[in-house]
Amino acid sequence: MTPLATAHIATQSTPSGVEACAVCHSPGDELSVERVHRVR
Repeated sequence: MTPLATAHIATQSTPSGVEACAVCHSPGDELSVERVHRVR
């Protein structure tokens, strides 16, 4: 994982582990987690 990716994850997650990924990576969006991370 790149330092940029690590920083992105750190700034989009709370200390308790709640992630805000869906704000930018909602299912079906151009930048969805499935597309960006190529989930198989």
